[in-house]
Amino acid sequence: MQRTFDRSDEPLGLLALLTLIALNYFRGAESAPASSHQHMPKSAATPVAGISPATDLSSQISPSASALAPTSLSLMITAVMLAVYILCFPFIPKVFSAAIAVLSTAFVASKVMRLCRLVSGDWLLAILSLPVVASLNFFFGYPLRVCVTVVACFLLRVSGFAVDASSTELIFAGQTIEVDAPCSGIKMLWFSFYLAAAFSSFYLLPLRSTLTLLPLALAAALLGNIIRVTSLFYVETGIVSVRSFGADPHFVHEATGISAFLFQGLLIFFVAQYLSQRALQNGAVQLSGSIPVADEPGAHSGASEGVASSPVPTASASATASKLSPAQTTLHSGKSIFVIVSILCLIAAFLPIFQGTANGALHASKFPGWPQQVFGMNLKRLPDSPQDQIFLQGFPGKAARFQSDGAQIVLRWVSHESRQVHPSSDCYRGIGYDISWLPVLIDGKGNRWRHFTAKTGSEELEIKELIYDEHSRSWSDVSSWYWDANTHKTVGPWWVLTIIEPRNPRIAEP
Repeated sequence: MQRTFDRSDEPLGLLALLTLIALNYFRGAESAPASSHQHMPKSAATPVAGISPATDLSSQISPSASALAPTSLSLMITAVMLAVYILCFPFIPKVFSAAIAVLSTAFVASKVMRLCRLVSGDWLLAILSLPVVASLNFFFGYPLRVCVTVVACFLLRVSGFAVDASSTELIFAGQTIEVDAPCSGIKMLWFSFYLAAAFSSFYLLPLRSTLTLLPLALAAALLGNIIRVTSLFYVETGIVSVRSFGADPHFVHEATGISAFLFQGLLIFFVAQYLSQRALQNGAVQLSGSIPVADEPGAHSGASEGVASSPVPTASASATASKLSPAQTTLHSGKSIFVIVSILCLIAAFLPIFQGTANGALHASKFPGWPQQVFGMNLKRLPDSPQDQIFLQGFPGKAARFQSDGAQIVLRWVSHESRQVHPSSDCYRGIGYDISWLPVLIDGKGNRWRHFTAKTGSEELEIKELIYDEHSRSWSDVSSWYWDANTHKTVGPWWVLTIIEPRNPRIAEP
């Protein structure tokens, strides 16, 4: 919740949450008239073998007995989900813990409290309601960029251009076109899954159809981003000069992205519509409301003649009731499960508070101390602020702020690869700055610096960031560094250097 509202992550999760609520609200409103069959006269009830048409079986069974079995099962499943959350919390990324928590909450609302009936697409919308864009960028941004670069290179070669691919770079005629972090297509991927989930929920697609739609949504996102990168190659290399047509390159860049998004959105829509029609033909659509049982011939003959049936239970009805009666004896077991679930809820609620910060001190003894100079800049140490101490909780290393001429330097020493090493752009978003991406900078040593501006009100900052190790390797973004560190292409420790140069006198802390 905090990451959604402090702007350190994209607020797209709110869109998924509102969509989930709206679809279930209108679905419930539409299905309400269908439930009117529950108030039909007893003479109109559907006959069951051995039971007279006027017999109301529910009147012969205790309400607590009829509801106990599914509630107990639902509570047991809830207890298992909470136990998984508690056991995995210290060992898995927090976004995955949050996904387990959200699914548990949705399960309780749907199966235990019975506030709504969730279809397969709703469960995906529940997961997408989490602030996951930053985490998707961290874990999958670099692999997606490599994939898009390789495929775009292949398409350009087929078109007759002598293009080479190197990691996330397209090399052509001495020019290097970087597929940088903002071009990873993570937002397109999120919207693809969002559209797939929303259409699946709207059309009440069964699980099999939803699982068919998800890989197609992934393929549509990749295809849309490949088309965008391939198209922008012509603009970036000057093969197509948009200025000669009086067009602004930035506008062309944005228009190309919007066109690719519309393409993938329409593709997902038509596939979802096709799957819906096929599911209707097979009778596999998930029904959102209660459906009245069709009347059988002669079922209402007694009522039509004005004859009142006698509500005397038959032997079969009594036998059915006696079979269900042992469920009443499990009431104590159901209460025990409820107590267990309550205890697990308390543990899950307080678990983040008691989580240790040992990771932050890991390998602290290897810290070599702060340098006096970095990249030709003399460093003057600034005192730590209370915000710095909060930032360092759980951080796998150390961090400090320095002054160098008119710039502020933030230097982070990282002992091991971790999700806690996030880009400074997330920090600036979190304190209310608007981020505008600039082209990657290449210095005299070939280091590629991530480059952007952060603006709030009349204040504007220019920020450069670089990750490097002690063996002259460097990275412009945390995702590519993280994957290289996990695949042992680089060995720690590492340094993360952030240079903040204000375009007006005031300097903000990241």
